[in-house]
Amino acid sequence: MAVYCVSYDLNSPGQKYEKVHEVLKNFSKWYHIMDSTWLISTHYNAIQIRDMISPYLDESDKMFVSRVNEYSGWLTADEWAWLSENV
Repeated sequence: MAVYCVSYDLNSPGQKYEKVHEVLKNFSKWYHIMDSTWLISTHYNAIQIRDMISPYLDESDKMFVSRVNEYSGWLTADEWAWLSENV
């Protein structure tokens, strides 16, 4: 399995955060690391992940999905632990 970073901006009125969150929480391992950024561990690829979320996005929304294979940042101990265990 691989870890992917999913980041999004929902800009349209009537944003569908709940629907996007439902999709992300359906992955067996996930971490809501920042307001609009999630880490998910899955056997799906970036295009498949995008396709699962895109039905809940509008034209003015944005989303980026990227496989995590090298990382650095300023995170909590729990967040670093999740990354260490899953990447």
